[in-house]
Amino acid sequence: MKFLLYALPVLFLIACNHSIESEETNSVQRDSIGFKNESASAIFDSKAFNLLSLPLVIDTNFIILLDTNDRIPYQLIRQLAASYLKDELNGGLEYTINTFCKIDSLKHNDEYKEYVEKLDIGMTKQSIAYKIGVVKFKNGNKLFLWGITQSSYEACPFFAGTTIVGTYVTEKNENTHFIIGEISSAGDPPSTGNEEITALISDEKIIIKSRNVSDDMDVPGEEVTNRMLVVEPGLALKILETKKDINSTEKVNQ
Repeated sequence: MKFLLYALPVLFLIACNHSIESEETNSVQRDSIGFKNESASAIFDSKAFNLLSLPLVIDTNFIILLDTNDRIPYQLIRQLAASYLKDELNGGLEYTINTFCKIDSLKHNDEYKEYVEKLDIGMTKQSIAYKIGVVKFKNGNKLFLWGITQSSYEACPFFAGTTIVGTYVTEKNENTHFIIGEISSAGDPPSTGNEEITALISDEKIIIKSRNVSDDMDVPGEEVTNRMLVVEPGLALKILETKKDINSTEKVNQ
């Protein structure tokens, strides 16, 4: 019940604020052929992003109040040659970005309606990407912030949420994607879960914190996993520190 009270406002927020849609295998394979090796400045123009001042706090209010109207089409993401920060927190980011590109390509190719008609449980139905802002560091590097909001077909298993992606762009146009904020919920009753990722961005370092709560509704208690990732925005992104703590109050034998 605790999870449902948390999840429903998130799902309501997505349904009310976004007219978003979905994915299909054949179109996906055709559309996912390679990246053009173009610089980030040609894709993410800092003049087209709102300038955000430092220090910047990304908390749950920041995520909930995001304006999703300044959309990013899948072609721009596909053209951006980028790597992914290698850390446990970012394990699913490549899949999230690829899923958006697949779904947005269906819309642009007039294949989305047909896809929705064939949707099955657990499949992604809605996904949009949009600009948030850009941070400029003293060393000349930039951090572009953009969001992906997505949700699944209206049945269990289900998922829904918003992920803030940070794309770190060096003066040499080397680009790195990583997760810098998130509110998400997922479940296949009796198993449910939710995650919050928040961050503090300064010139010296980026501190990212994650809180993941998983719950089996048939068992009293829950499991909470807290993570922290500290990154230095230098010549390239450098991981300075990682922490992970798991606390379970589930009473399996009760």
